[in-house]
Amino acid sequence: MPMVPGPHDRIRSREWERLEYHDPAEVLRRLRSFEPEVAASDLPDEAKSLRTHDLRHFKEKREAALFCHGLTVTGMGPTVYHASYESQDLDFVTRWEVDGVRRYTPVQLKEVPPQELNARASIEETLLNLQKYVDSRDLVVALFLNRRLQHLNLADIEVPSLSIGGLWFFGAASEDGDAWFLYGDVLKAPQLHPFSYPEGGL
Repeated sequence: MPMVPGPHDRIRSREWERLEYHDPAEVLRRLRSFEPEVAASDLPDEAKSLRTHDLRHFKEKREAALFCHGLTVTGMGPTVYHASYESQDLDFVTRWEVDGVRRYTPVQLKEVPPQELNARASIEETLLNLQKYVDSRDLVVALFLNRRLQHLNLADIEVPSLSIGGLWFFGAASEDGDAWFLYGDVLKAPQLHPFSYPEGGL
């Protein structure tokens, strides 16, 4: 399993055990079931992209589900469940099971937004900002590359020295949102893992 299993602070681990965890494929299927209705509505673009304050939680839940679904279906281990957990240094916690033992990993979500929203944002600048985590060896950062990257070679990205447990990139590989990619662990021996949005209904 490529995620960092710990060690974790005992108090935080006990908190994580009590969280409500979700199957990422189930979350994504539920979200897709009403995406066409939202896209066809007269809601402002900010609401459709879940970028309002009230909808931010759903945006983070979708991105967490995409990341965990990618880990699950690309043959790297068992199902990776996720639970929201807002704190200063993380957005959600993953849980998976190996030989009957549950493992947990704290994850911080980051995003390189679409160019039309922030033309100045870059992958390199976002990575440099991760240097603020100076003692986070159990923390994984999942960086959502939310823009067109047709001519980008992920292997050419310069990654600064970071004091975190793991770093992964993920993003859409097709305009319709059916094809996705996961790239990592960037701090170790990164590989590109294509995966598909889950099919079928609930």
